[in-house]
Amino acid sequence: MASIHKKFFVSFFLSLCMTLCIGCSDIFSSYPPPSIYKLYPGKQLESEKIVQLDLNRTRTTIFVNGFRVSSYEYAQVDLLPGKYKIRFVKKHKESSGEPFMSNLYDILFWYSKSKSTNVTCDVTADLKAGHSYEISSEIDEKEKQYCVYITDEGSYEDVQNCCDY
Repeated sequence: MASIHKKFFVSFFLSLCMTLCIGCSDIFSSYPPPSIYKLYPGKQLESEKIVQLDLNRTRTTIFVNGFRVSSYEYAQVDLLPGKYKIRFVKKHKESSGEPFMSNLYDILFWYSKSKSTNVTCDVTADLKAGHSYEISSEIDEKEKQYCVYITDEGSYEDVQNCCDY
């Protein structure tokens, strides 16, 4: 009888471990996202006739002429050539004050008060057909600025803008 319980427990434990491994595999394989967001009507065009925006270097949401594209969902945006207004929106957590300590059931916890805000910055770029551009951004804590960059991966020319927050 004990042997049956032991076999049941082992098979249950292995099933549980397998389920956890399969569930966690999505977390580790989710970067970079494999999909491409095609932001023009009709069939897929050759790469020489479109503009490709590479979102792999940024963890932000962009709005291309008002259309929302998240780098958490898409690795690349395909566009027709032309002038575009691109708005960058990033969630920024800012610490306010010194950390403080709390005691709960004789366990010490360190807390730091922080607030989360959305930081935005706009840039207008004239994007050329057949070119691939890398989208990136950074937050400068000291200067209180959010800087965004659109870099041509062929010529390394970039369009940039820094916005105060």
